[in-house]
Amino acid sequence: SQIETTDSYGQAFFVYQAPTVYEETVAVLNITVSKDGYSDVTLQSTVTIEPKVLTIEVETRPETAISESTINVSIHVTFNGQPVSGADVQVTSSFGNFSAIGITDSNGICTFTFTAPPVNQETNVTIFANASKIGYVSSSSSTTITLKPGILELGVDINPITAISGENVTIIVHVKCSDIGVQNALVTLVSDFGNLSQYTNSSGLCVFSFAAPQVTSQTTFSLVITASKDGYLDASGTFYLDVVPAAPQAGFPLTTFMIIAVIILIIILIIALLFKFKVIEVSWEKEAET
Repeated sequence: SQIETTDSYGQAFFVYQAPTVYEETVAVLNITVSKDGYSDVTLQSTVTIEPKVLTIEVETRPETAISESTINVSIHVTFNGQPVSGADVQVTSSFGNFSAIGITDSNGICTFTFTAPPVNQETNVTIFANASKIGYVSSSSSTTITLKPGILELGVDINPITAISGENVTIIVHVKCSDIGVQNALVTLVSDFGNLSQYTNSSGLCVFSFAAPQVTSQTTFSLVITASKDGYLDASGTFYLDVVPAAPQAGFPLTTFMIIAVIILIIILIIALLFKFKVIEVSWEKEAET
């Protein structure tokens, strides 16, 4: 409500501050003109008020990613091409447990990090974003990213590559995807002398240790090593371990000495019994004197 006086040209000027609206609204302005000696007159005028609707853009980098990789999600909020700071932003995803909130900065930007869930086939995931601020109409937008299963890679180090029977053998397996170690991948080792399995650590490593099997001649054993994890394509490879027999010990082994000692004791016991029962007698004759 304002009161002004006309100038010498019969004109009066008012400043109308449009209120905040959330849908198109028609405001009716009532104008009353009065002066002593004149009849009052009332006029009406209308003003159409448009709501301030936020514009929101959603950008993801990269747009295509593999299981468990990280994706940067950037939300840009503007009005009439100008950044809107202090806007509340909420983001969610159509697949996975992604849900976060944030506030735009002075450039109207709010960023998030989305960790891709594991997928076993190519999957499209929609990222939804909503922005709101007092005095503006909320706005929503979305974008789609493509997720693909990762491809596991095997790195295997066998030490020693040629082992002696009974010697300790160490096998270090490094599981990677795009040169990054993969944690909690199940690694299995299948061989003629036994099977082993364990999970990789945070660096994508696991270590197998076992004694080389006993052999009587040089033998080559095949080792089938496989790595698997949900959201990744398996990796498998066949590796070989040569095992040679241990060198024979110098002289008689201890068991041989023990067997000989027992045989000697038995012979002594038999001879003693023969003497006792006079099966064997020993006599001496004195030589006659001349």
